[in-house]
Amino acid sequence: MDESSDLKMLLESSLNVIFKATVADILNSVGRTLSEYQGTIQRIESENEELKRLLIAQKSPESPYKDLCPT
Repeated sequence: MDESSDLKMLLESSLNVIFKATVADILNSVGRTLSEYQGTIQRIESENEELKRLLIAQKSPESPYKDLCPT
């Protein structure tokens, strides 16, 4: 092989390593972001369920707060 061919192979190999590392970093970042979003979604869903429960309790006939709820 001549020198230019060797240089080309070295550059291609180096670029492949860099690209693979970059893709791995991007995928890790996406994974962390998705995990954070899933945690946020779970927290919001839990808060919504608690708010629904409180609203239903407020609207029940035996609730002392039923007069405060608009109908």
